[in-house]
Amino acid sequence: MKKYWQFFKMGFQQFLEYRLNFVWSTAGAIISTLILYLFWTAILGSNPSRTISGFSLGNYYLLISIIGALTFSNFRPIADDIWEGDLAIDLLRPYNYILKHFLFELPYKITRLVLGIVLILLIGRFTGFKISVSNAILLSISVALAVGVKFYLAFLIAGLAFWFKRVHGFNALIFNFGGLFSGELIPLIFLPPTLDAFSHYLPFRYLAYFPVQLALGQVAIRQSILGFAILVLWLALVVVLNKLVWAKGLSQFDASGR
Repeated sequence: MKKYWQFFKMGFQQFLEYRLNFVWSTAGAIISTLILYLFWTAILGSNPSRTISGFSLGNYYLLISIIGALTFSNFRPIADDIWEGDLAIDLLRPYNYILKHFLFELPYKITRLVLGIVLILLIGRFTGFKISVSNAILLSISVALAVGVKFYLAFLIAGLAFWFKRVHGFNALIFNFGGLFSGELIPLIFLPPTLDAFSHYLPFRYLAYFPVQLALGQVAIRQSILGFAILVLWLALVVVLNKLVWAKGLSQFDASGR
């Protein structure tokens, strides 16, 4: 366990070293959230208190942006290890490579979680927005599962580097496509009925829109149970796919890199 604690500390040190990058990425997320909020309020002629299916646009975009920041996982360091051949060093050492990268990311996620809670408390003080304890528990469980799905999706995309020189296009395709069906661009209630129905068969809806609905108390008990079951199934699926892709890739991996 001591070596994994060291990975966490190394991740925290890396976070402190590149804190300006964290500040800019956080500022970018806030600005993009504000732009989307202003865009939709302009179209609907609404204000922060205007509700859509029982919740305000302001609360919606606040929560979905925080969830997006918490669940983000970076595929690039993993893909770089494959391209440059550094993965061979990790494979020869007595630790779990996947857990190592998760612990490297953990300080960023903890910091974003703290910032998110502070934002919710500050905004709630002026607007009266609150999340009940039961909804907060459901939100926490759904976000934890979403973190796992996105983390293994990032590993899955990075694993394509065993065969492709660049995998950025795969990442852009999946997460730009997912941006629409996760509700990060627009609330899913604004999608045409066909696309909304289609989103139920994809993982993206359950990685952002579903947790927001839980937080705002917009999900019935039966729907919440179904949503959690689907999240668990998608997590299991990406874990299995990840193992298959990496097993196949490692069987032909050349330590000299690509």
